Amino acid sequence: MLNYFLIAAQIIVFIIIGILVWQIWRKLKSIPEDEIVGETRAKYMTRRLTWIAICAGLEAALQIASAILRFVEAF
Repeated sequence: MLNYFLIAAQIIVFIIIGILVWQIWRKLKSIPEDEIVGETRAKYMTRRLTWIAICAGLEAALQIASAILRFVEAF
């Protein structure tokens, strides 16, 4: 049961990371090529990248927990 919860949590984290990357991509595409990014857009992207880093850490923790659970379950 716990294993299914960890798998579902991993999928949810991957979906969140995908949404954040899509938001950054959309923001980058809206900037004209000859325009400077600007402070507000840089803060927006920095905030999104920070959340991506947090989600990546959470994903790593979930992977470790899942591996430990499988290891303990084997014995």
